[in-house]
Amino acid sequence: MQFFRLSIALLLLQFLSTKGQRISVLLDQGSITGLKIFPDTSRTAVYAFLGVPYAQPPVGDLRFAPPLPHRGWNRTFLAMSMRPLCPQPSDTIYDEVADGSLPRETIMNEDCLYLNIWVSETENAGKKSVLVLITGEEMVYDWSQNRVSGVDLALEDIVVVSIQYRSNIFGWIAMDNEVLTGNIGLQDQHLALLWIQSNIQHFGGDPNQITLLGHGTSGAPCAIAHAVMGRSAEDNIFSKLIIMSGGDLEASLRSKQDVMKASKVLVEKLGCQFEKPSSQLRYCLRQKSIGDLLNAFESIYDHRNGTLHIGPILPVVYDDLLKNRTISHALGPMLIGITSNEGSFLEQRWLNLARESYQSIRDYVDYTLLPCILRNFDVQIRDKMKYAINWFYFSGEPSESTKHFLYALQRLISEYFYELPFYRLLNLLTSKDYGIVTPVFAYVFDASKSMDLRGKVNLFGGAPHSADLLLLLGPSVFQQVARRRLSLEESRLSRQFRSHLITFIKSRRDIYSSSFKSNEWMPYTTENQFIYNIGKTDKDIQLEASRNYLSDFEKNSVEIDKMLRNDRDGIDNSFLRTSRKNRGRSDINQATVYATNQTNYGYVLHLKRVYNFWQIFIPYIHNYGDQRYYDGSNIPFGQQNLLKEAAADAARYRKGFFALIVIVVFLLSILMVCVYILHRDQMRENTPISVSRL
Repeated sequence: MQFFRLSIALLLLQFLSTKGQRISVLLDQGSITGLKIFPDTSRTAVYAFLGVPYAQPPVGDLRFAPPLPHRGWNRTFLAMSMRPLCPQPSDTIYDEVADGSLPRETIMNEDCLYLNIWVSETENAGKKSVLVLITGEEMVYDWSQNRVSGVDLALEDIVVVSIQYRSNIFGWIAMDNEVLTGNIGLQDQHLALLWIQSNIQHFGGDPNQITLLGHGTSGAPCAIAHAVMGRSAEDNIFSKLIIMSGGDLEASLRSKQDVMKASKVLVEKLGCQFEKPSSQLRYCLRQKSIGDLLNAFESIYDHRNGTLHIGPILPVVYDDLLKNRTISHALGPMLIGITSNEGSFLEQRWLNLARESYQSIRDYVDYTLLPCILRNFDVQIRDKMKYAINWFYFSGEPSESTKHFLYALQRLISEYFYELPFYRLLNLLTSKDYGIVTPVFAYVFDASKSMDLRGKVNLFGGAPHSADLLLLLGPSVFQQVARRRLSLEESRLSRQFRSHLITFIKSRRDIYSSSFKSNEWMPYTTENQFIYNIGKTDKDIQLEASRNYLSDFEKNSVEIDKMLRNDRDGIDNSFLRTSRKNRGRSDINQATVYATNQTNYGYVLHLKRVYNFWQIFIPYIHNYGDQRYYDGSNIPFGQQNLLKEAAADAARYRKGFFALIVIVVFLLSILMVCVYILHRDQMRENTPISVSRL
């Protein structure tokens, strides 16, 4: 064994050489030189190879064309800085910064098909597991202000790789011809995965132990697309899959007809509709500037409010693909996660509207958000649906309370756009109808007052979108985002979360024989809907049978009021900050602060109720023509029970406060009556008896 390790080490020396703070690697394409980084949180160095080209620049004749492998280079390639992102719209929700100031300008370039690689400097001569990150949102953006970094993850003795790829009009446009066939962004990612498979051993990685992690409403659907479009286990470059906060996969992975319909409008807006030969059409598009192309795209996208969308194309609906036993049997172990309040990823314009007036934010919901939801349903029931949604989410809020309305708005977005698809995906992947034999694991990241990847702290309860990714990436990225170090509690939670995922990444395909099972993180099945809770304390779980969003919301009520007044003074942006009085005790007992193994059955119950409302209650509306339906009088007994559960979940927090007031008033009334009776009796006893009455 010792001779074997020595042989591997000598083999690696053929490729690796260090000089000062740099490191060089010899690839088939040529020699590249990276940086040697010393993270603040570790004594171990990390080698970073930033901006490694995997494809030829997609410019000129390669614009709107499938990617071609990079030809290589003659001189040493300096891979020491990240390259600009692919073109994308700017001044968006993902460009916002925590203090509300103008974000720094995003540098973009069409020459953007690059990889970033991080690997730790260790004496371990064995091959390391590989984690490949695909991030992005809405098939439009990638994170521009705070770029994803694998420095801290690499310290876990794995190789981390992030991929840049084309998106929006540059990556998804498709027409009914042999030239613009669509899926250019997926082809970029696939070529990058092939490059990783062929070259990662030069960085100490194991090409047979690759885990693909897709985060967000771009990264997660693309990762799923790569998984289901492989014909067999041999076709899949990666062995395991991690899906984080993927949103509605069915809406993201579209039919070719939908994408072509939107693409046709784009072509018309760019004035290229008269170019009949397909080659002439693409030539016309290639002559347009980046600004013209993005302006045309934004005109149909309209900040997620447009009716036309482009994105990855699947040959059939993805759940139909899973019915193919060859594909379903080829899937490796999957880990699927969500944050507990995805909708609390607040847009600045929501706050601006809320600061303007209650009616302004109310009009946004009525005339912008709800139409986006209703267009996915039958026209005949949209008026009834609008009534039902307002009844379910907004009817119990205090009259014209802006902060309560914002809270209800977040719940609507979380439940419809994230939690409902999350629950459906879990049940789809574990359905016995599809014959998927691989284990599926699930988690909910539920840390109060978490920070998202923009540096904004959620005051409304639960964890916002991207909060789990931020803590997974570790202290270096957190300090870049938050402009401060991790607190004691944040550091502890980050290590716990990272430890779980690293164990999954390092596990072999037969995950049941790995150490992952030793954590007692059981797979999600139809019979046992186990969702691992990450972020709640043991005390929280003991006190609450379900999520404690409203109590967190009420606890932060003063800070929310300050935020709505745009008053930054006094707002606590820390996460679970420990008081000085209790800090010493917290240090001693740090191993038990967070739950080490909790299945959040309260959260599963909540998911069921969300499902019941959207998948049972809403479709049932179509059969009734009046509002008597909302009292359940026209519904079979079994359905009534389901809907009562759904209504109870929506109403328990909204009406609990008022019910408590009624109870208190009632008890005070009884107390006053009792005091009066006692006082009256006492007066009678003390009253002297008149002689005349004897």
